[in-house]
Amino acid sequence: MGGCEIMRDRHIYYFLNEDRAYRKCSPSECFKQMHKMNINDTKHVASDTIKGYYVSTVWLGIDHNHCGILSDLPLLFESMIFIEGDTNWHDKFMRRYSSWEDAEKGHKIICDLILQRGNEDAEGFIKLLEGSIENEIP
Repeated sequence: MGGCEIMRDRHIYYFLNEDRAYRKCSPSECFKQMHKMNINDTKHVASDTIKGYYVSTVWLGIDHNHCGILSDLPLLFESMIFIEGDTNWHDKFMRRYSSWEDAEKGHKIICDLILQRGNEDAEGFIKLLEGSIENEIP
């Protein structure tokens, strides 16, 4: 079996419990929770604006470990960086995680790197971030 044929056997919908652990759920339950989280603005693990960069780390609810190639764990959290003033709001950097704790750690590492090195031009900094972050973020 190769490629995305594996995907048929993977569960992709998850529910975030109050203790920040997650469990498998139906598509309907996942979408209801996501709708409620969007209304209540509770899907964020963290969000910060630092030196013109907006860093957003959120619960996704749907496994983004497409085809299960990266690991057996679902990727259910995501950090993205946006540049202030970019009217297209295209993400400039993205990293995904399997747990709330890893998402918190990853968000903090990204923010710390922006504080340390974020004065460089935006595109150069994002390239630097992509190259240096592999060993630091879970």
